[in-house]
Amino acid sequence: MLHQFIEKAKAMLLSEVKKSMGSFSEQEKKYNNLLSLFSLYVNRGFPRAHNFSFTELAQSIFRFVDSMQTDKPFSYRYAPSTSKATIYGSA
Repeated sequence: MLHQFIEKAKAMLLSEVKKSMGSFSEQEKKYNNLLSLFSLYVNRGFPRAHNFSFTELAQSIFRFVDSMQTDKPFSYRYAPSTSKATIYGSA
């Protein structure tokens, strides 16, 4: 049932976007961005909102913060892509 709703919503969105398209190259970018955002909502946002659990959200945040900690106490990386602590990420 949810799958049918999602497919119908996608079809309606695509229809409305195609109706409002002007210059193709610029509108194609907007269309692709809109489609990408809609896809993220359908595949990630809606299921997460529908099955929301504060406990799971809090646990995922704590896991992320723990994963950012370095070997030194109260020292954290600024982003997952960095390996060293920064003043911005440490307490």
